[in-house]
Amino acid sequence: MSVLAANKTYRAEQMASCDGGKDDNNPGYYLLRVNAYCRDPEGCGSVLLGWYAVEAATGAVYDWDVAEWTVGQRIDRNT
Repeated sequence: MSVLAANKTYRAEQMASCDGGKDDNNPGYYLLRVNAYCRDPEGCGSVLLGWYAVEAATGAVYDWDVAEWTVGQRIDRNT
């Protein structure tokens, strides 16, 4: 989540948590869902901020292409 804040994708205080795990279709990557805080007192329908992939061997962070369900562009460095 620090990469997302450092790249100004989201402010650190927006991000509540992330969950995910290994992706069988993309070996060597972890697929993570980043969640926001729910600010609605009656509950939130969704708190999704975005999907990301982390390369296990290097720690490199990538956008997750939801349409193709695959690793997208690297976001933790200027390319």
